[in-house]
Amino acid sequence: MRLSALSRFVLALSSAAFAAIATAGAQNAPPVASNAANASGNPLAAMPFGATNDKPVSKWTPPASAGRQLTLNDMLTWKGIRSPALSNDGKWFAYTIAPNEGDADVVIRPTSAGGKEWRFPVGDATGGGGRGGAGGVGISGNNKWAAFLVNPSGAAAGRGGRGGRGGGAAAPAGGAPAANTPTKLAVVSLADGTKREFENVRAFRFAGDKSDILAVYHNAPRAGGAAGGAAGAPAPAGGAGSTLELVNLAGGTQAVITDVSEYAFDDSGDWIALAISTADQVGNSLQLRQLSTGITKSLDVSKASYRRIVWGDSTDAIAALRVVSDTAGGDEDATVVAWSHAAAGSKAIEISAKSAGISGGLVVSSDRALEWGDGQKVIYFGLREPRPPRARTTGGGFTPPNPGGTAPGAGAGGQVAAAPQTDAEVPSLILWHWKDARPQAQQQVQEAQDKSFSYQAAYHVAQGKVVQLTDARMRDISIGPKDAWAVGTDIA
Repeated sequence: MRLSALSRFVLALSSAAFAAIATAGAQNAPPVASNAANASGNPLAAMPFGATNDKPVSKWTPPASAGRQLTLNDMLTWKGIRSPALSNDGKWFAYTIAPNEGDADVVIRPTSAGGKEWRFPVGDATGGGGRGGAGGVGISGNNKWAAFLVNPSGAAAGRGGRGGRGGGAAAPAGGAPAANTPTKLAVVSLADGTKREFENVRAFRFAGDKSDILAVYHNAPRAGGAAGGAAGAPAPAGGAGSTLELVNLAGGTQAVITDVSEYAFDDSGDWIALAISTADQVGNSLQLRQLSTGITKSLDVSKASYRRIVWGDSTDAIAALRVVSDTAGGDEDATVVAWSHAAAGSKAIEISAKSAGISGGLVVSSDRALEWGDGQKVIYFGLREPRPPRARTTGGGFTPPNPGGTAPGAGAGGQVAAAPQTDAEVPSLILWHWKDARPQAQQQVQEAQDKSFSYQAAYHVAQGKVVQLTDARMRDISIGPKDAWAVGTDIA
């Protein structure tokens, strides 16, 4: 088959581009490791892909004179910039530089010419020894501090990679992973580059644009009181929260708050909202703490969990979801609780399935994030269909099958989520009808998305009424500026 002129031109461009990449790879990649063949003086021993001579592997690869050919090991060790961050005043630039496999570094440098650059190792870039890989860098709103999570190195985590690439140590004998070192938090002063660390940290957050307060959220202890669960592992749903440290980096007092499951700073950085979660839920509450005075007050107390805390833009308006789990029926009862002026002690607003404007048996969804509208006149939230209770096993001697399995034509990875089987007489089947808009495999992949779907609704504070914005015919909308209009999308 003859190649067209366009095809020959594309192939020529591809050859030139690969030659440029290979040249850059030769400059960026580490030198080829020596071996016994090299020691014997055989120049072909260092050739990639088992080549028998120094000629290019194909006509699309450059000759040896252009540099060493790009190999898989080069790809794994190739470093790139991730999660760049710029300070509010534009004077500091920070980023993570990490290979595809191996340990990463955080680089902090001034944007002015001739400034000093600081570089800090942050452990395994792929997250083999801790939480989520090499995370991003956070710079405080007052441009004084930078913070980042530090994972264990690949060697400490027992990551040997493919054949030991990436500098990781081999796994212990018997296939057992090495001990998992908890993730640390490093805080760097941008004035002089000094660093301090906090142990066993899950997440962190700076308070506002003018504050020196840093929230350090620690990992929850293991059940039974043992310290140090898996780094970054969230607390069990409905269980106790973890410890939150409020640290004044400028040298002020430090506060330690226990049983915190969620927290959020307001824009001013003077208030923090805390969701308190205990193991038995007896002491669960939504609290408000003023950082300048240390005064704490409870906004709402209930035997429930509080989720999705959100502040209004540049105000003290606050909203959250109060969720009561119904263990008997398998569903949950969610209510939106909100205050237009939480700091001033305004009257609480509650939005539930019984609120005016909600019809069709819909209930408040805990899967959609809350949002205050412009001027804090509207609260956006989600409505969903209620989940019917499942039948319970009445007789003994029946063990439901484990979910999972493999079947031809299944979803991603060939995995099938078995339907809940609650009784021996109830078959476990996954059915697809030829009139379904989506194939069975697509339905399985999007199962979690379908379960968390909700209709968007708006609660008008002044009128005390809910308006449903989407329905089965128009399932998605985007709210415009100033809440004046919205764009609906229908892809059915």
